[in-house]
Amino acid sequence: MKNVKIAFRNLSRQRKRTILLGSAIAFGIMIVTIINGFAGSFINNVSENFSHLFAGHVFVEGFEKTADNATMSVIRDDSALMATVDSLKLPVKSISKRTDFQGTLIFHGLSVVQNIVGSDWEKETYLKERLVLLEGSFDDLLKTDSDGIQHGIILSRDIAKRLNVEVNDRITVKLRTIYNQLNVGDFTVTAICYDPGLFGSISAYANLSYVNELMSMEKG
Repeated sequence: MKNVKIAFRNLSRQRKRTILLGSAIAFGIMIVTIINGFAGSFINNVSENFSHLFAGHVFVEGFEKTADNATMSVIRDDSALMATVDSLKLPVKSISKRTDFQGTLIFHGLSVVQNIVGSDWEKETYLKERLVLLEGSFDDLLKTDSDGIQHGIILSRDIAKRLNVEVNDRITVKLRTIYNQLNVGDFTVTAICYDPGLFGSISAYANLSYVNELMSMEKG
């Protein structure tokens, strides 16, 4: 008790110093709290953007060994996988089945390497909520050409500028199939989406059936 009285007496003798010290401590705590708040919000936002733009929180890939001991990244029959998910009773909000590849988009001498994600847009809801379209529409993406193929693709604004393309332009894509063979296809730019920042230009989005065809896989 005596020590407490001495402490209060010393504080009262140097009131200006005490007020300045207390203010400095309070200001420091406030700054740390604000920074922690911003950092937490940033981490949550980046996490959500990743989960939406790259299919979700959990990624499942399948691999096969060929006769010549090469490895292919493909899941032909997902019945066992889906049965396992159902049996685990996980709190799953949605399941998206997608095919993606890294290819080179080419337009009038300009080119850019891009990850192309094929999705079933008639069933897709998760991704539609996150992609903000500046031009075009998801309905245009579902339209079939004269050959009966859905050639539509959604590019980010940054990639569209780098290729100097606009909606309805036809672009060429060069890629490797699951058998590691070179293949060439073409897309029609049906929409341009808002680029949310650092990770927004990583992927372009197309129809699952056509992406599977380019990859020498079944359309479904």
